Amino acid sequence: MFKLNKNEFSIVRKLFKNLDHQLCIKAHIEGSLECEGIYTNSKINPTSVFMLASEGDMLVGEINNTEFNKELVKIIPRWTYLICDQIKWEKVLNDIVDNKHLMKHLRFHYLLR
Repeated sequence: MFKLNKNEFSIVRKLFKNLDHQLCIKAHIEGSLECEGIYTNSKINPTSVFMLASEGDMLVGEINNTEFNKELVKIIPRWTYLICDQIKWEKVLNDIVDNKHLMKHLRFHYLLR
């Protein structure tokens, strides 16, 4: 697992496409809003990303990335408010989040056209 430097944040932008309604993501990646860190499985071809963000922690990309998921156990805060880009993450969350009271919180977002 790699913690990205601020000048490297843009390499993971495409992996957040399913969460593009979260305004803080763009702000963090562009550097106009500080975040505690962005972690990825690769700096060359990232497929999984964890962001400690201001509006909740974000988990996106490939769910079956075993090595990345093992490292997540060490960095995801026990009190996390975790937002995932796909429902498939639910299959592995109990293995990577150390919280027996983990609950699903249904959220909706609306697009006005």
